[in-house]
Amino acid sequence: MMSPEYHARNIRARFGVRPRIGGGLFAFLLTFLWGMMLHFLWSIFFLVLIMLLTVAYIAVTLYCAIWIYAFWKRLRPDFPDMKDTRKEKWGRLLQPKVRKTFLLLILVFHLSIYVSQYTKWTGEDNAHWQAKQYWVAGQVLNGIRRAMTTFIHPDIPILYPADQLQQWIYAKGTQYLPADDGEIGVWMNNWFNYHYVSRGAGPS
Repeated sequence: MMSPEYHARNIRARFGVRPRIGGGLFAFLLTFLWGMMLHFLWSIFFLVLIMLLTVAYIAVTLYCAIWIYAFWKRLRPDFPDMKDTRKEKWGRLLQPKVRKTFLLLILVFHLSIYVSQYTKWTGEDNAHWQAKQYWVAGQVLNGIRRAMTTFIHPDIPILYPADQLQQWIYAKGTQYLPADDGEIGVWMNNWFNYHYVSRGAGPS
């Protein structure tokens, strides 16, 4: 039978958690589970922030689109007042059924990407389990930023909140990687450099 010290070494190698040995089995399991849950909860926290940010971006886009639509329609002499047009469109979009459907789609969209990435990057063949909790959440945000930078330059101010959130996730996650690990460069290239390279451009 393997000693608690042996299992503690294996847990530390796999998850980066340091279980207490001298406090008995309960303390051993408690510190192990808490060490795992802490980083998972951070991952979920970032996922929630990403969903809220996505909702904000979509709301701003709809607001601008309604303004443009109302202004265009105002050029027609038989069209009602611009203010009435905005009220009508927002009234349709803010109906309870539409809101619930929209929020459900946002939840399903983000969770599907998150679960797919979590399954891919937290298996037994992946090292640095702690860091991968942040990588998984960051990949969800990075996918949204990639979609946006397909149409707009990465340095446009509207992307600043998303960029800052990505930087926060990057800072939190890479602290659980060895300083000389090449994976840090992978994070940097995928999350920041790629958005410029894919456009054949550099930071302004």
